[in-house]
Amino acid sequence: MNFLPSNPSSSLISPVFRLLVAWLAICLMLSQFEVSPAAGQETEPQAADEKIELPKNQKEPVFIYDNAGGFRRIPKKHKDFQVFADGRVLATNDDGAREIQLDDDQLQELLQFVVNQHNALKYSTEGLVAEMKKVGKLPQDQIADATSAEVSINLPKGKNSFSVYALFLAQKQFPKIKGIHDLAAIKKKVGQLVAIDVLGDRKQKILDFVNAEIKKQGLKLKPVSIKDLSGASEFKNGGFQANFQRPQPNPENTNSAVININYYQKSKEDQPVVRVFGLQRE
Repeated sequence: MNFLPSNPSSSLISPVFRLLVAWLAICLMLSQFEVSPAAGQETEPQAADEKIELPKNQKEPVFIYDNAGGFRRIPKKHKDFQVFADGRVLATNDDGAREIQLDDDQLQELLQFVVNQHNALKYSTEGLVAEMKKVGKLPQDQIADATSAEVSINLPKGKNSFSVYALFLAQKQFPKIKGIHDLAAIKKKVGQLVAIDVLGDRKQKILDFVNAEIKKQGLKLKPVSIKDLSGASEFKNGGFQANFQRPQPNPENTNSAVININYYQKSKEDQPVVRVFGLQRE
């Protein structure tokens, strides 16, 4: 394509005009091609994961988390945590049941976390056991009364169930088996979702109390935040507890893969206390 007059006189074409013509020609050529980034060059963030399709039956559970088995004082009637296609969550423990309603965005965020970010459709119990056997002794050969952390997924894109026995022990013993730590992340997410609902408008008050106690006790811990929250429950007598969890900075030097900071109020009349488990003390 020619941008010049049909009979130009070289003396009439100024250097500025020539530069303008050259610039326009280069822009036109570049517009015909899609430029790909060079290897190792950063690209723009990818679009968010596509929306996860839900079952047509809105009352059907799409995600279940449960702590199954173990020596229990009270037989369980329901799974610990059930999420239904309509966003309803049913969370149960020995003190009763709690219903939480997720909106569409919250439901999608939870399913994206469980299915896409932590691969809940990809693992199997048998596969994880085989991985553990290659590394060391199985948790079930070391402890007899632990529960199994179980995840079940029921979606149009796939169905799956898998579990890990004595997850707290497996986390410590097998730090390089990704499926174990994906399951631990799912467990924490479930506990956090319920705990935030349980705490309600008490969140900041409890955070302030816990952090004041950490400072008062002279513990070498950074202040906890809502992101560290891993569980909370209310007792029938008005008592209450909340648990915050952090990874161990040096897990090879301790028997626990995490540090637990526990806020505990035995009853409505009792003063709360803060207890720390798994912290390496000098």
